[in-house]
Amino acid sequence: METDLRLVFALFAIPFGLFFGWPLVRRWLGEDDWLTASIATFGLSLGALSLWMFALSLVPRALSVWSILTLPAAVVVMTLAMGGRALAQGRRGAGTTLKSLTPDPSSIIPLLGVALPLAIITVNVLYYPFYYPDTLSRYGLFARRIFETRGLPESVQGYPLLVSLGYAWAFFAGGAVNDRLAGIVSAAFCAATIGVTFTLAREMYGRRAALAAAFLAATSTLFVVWGTSGYVDIPTGFFFALSALFAFRWLEGGPARNLWLAGLSSGLAIWTKQAGFIIVPSLVGVTVMSVLYPRGTGAADQRLSVPISLPLRDAARAGLIFIATITLVAGPWYLRNYLLSGPAAILPLPGSFYEAQADRRLVALFSFVTRPEEWGWTFALLGLFGLLYSLLEAVAGQWIGGTPEGRRRALFLLA
Repeated sequence: METDLRLVFALFAIPFGLFFGWPLVRRWLGEDDWLTASIATFGLSLGALSLWMFALSLVPRALSVWSILTLPAAVVVMTLAMGGRALAQGRRGAGTTLKSLTPDPSSIIPLLGVALPLAIITVNVLYYPFYYPDTLSRYGLFARRIFETRGLPESVQGYPLLVSLGYAWAFFAGGAVNDRLAGIVSAAFCAATIGVTFTLAREMYGRRAALAAAFLAATSTLFVVWGTSGYVDIPTGFFFALSALFAFRWLEGGPARNLWLAGLSSGLAIWTKQAGFIIVPSLVGVTVMSVLYPRGTGAADQRLSVPISLPLRDAARAGLIFIATITLVAGPWYLRNYLLSGPAAILPLPGSFYEAQADRRLVALFSFVTRPEEWGWTFALLGLFGLLYSLLEAVAGQWIGGTPEGRRRALFLLA
């Protein structure tokens, strides 16, 4: 009986830990729709929860389900202290957007194509325990050690912890190591990744392109394989796309909060996997674009009507915010690695087995070219076409009838 009650508690507590920031995030985003608010809430809530758990873990045996819940509880109290206005605003926004999400006949097939792979992934991660070698030997193992020691033993170092702490949260909520409960976190990441793919494509190219992007992503072989593995590649990709969404909104003339959200999402990508550092050149590209294409003006030929001091100021502000947020979010973990094991441990290197498998050719940057079978041939061919078209539009858009706006968006995608 006690076990059953704990399971029921876990089934409520785990999603609560993943979405507790909804009222505040919804209020902060202002007029953003329900879908955008949901994916942002998930990313920021889990990010905040993982950082809170990391802070607690530095105190011996301080981690417990109740100590972890103090942060979500504080957010709830803060919301109530605000008189429920954030919740009311969230409900109004959700109702309006849910009506707009009602599928029209032309979108039923793409939506079914999205729902089926997500259902397959969800059934797999909730039914089967972890099976992927790197999940068992790193991220799942780290989660187990954190749960069993109620802290952060020195053996847990090197690889970033956001996903491991998400799994550990599921263990604490359930009162035992339970890979199936941890699968709730994996399933949420998969759904959120498709959601942010849809939202980013809709922002840039409209609803039809968004449906196509979500359909192609969800039905790609690679997404389904990694989605059922419990590994960290999909979570990292989610934060990449979330950062891109808010960076694009800022470049389009959106408020400064988009800069902070882009920076926080980038920091969380690096807190998820050290490969997340590859987002840094993209952020540099965003700051450069804010000078070449002054925010909200559209084409580069309009920059002459904008005082150069304004885009330079925007670029400087963007750079400082990106540095500050990434350092704040991911810096403590890499500092701990340094303090425990010295400079060589800041960014741990893969073993010789993985080094031997690495493809060091330049073309390997485009895996849908070198390994199309992993993506599925449809996705691989469309991905190759999209890449080539973006390159052509960015470099010689006037030759193919492109527009300045199209060139700007192609440059953003390439960044």
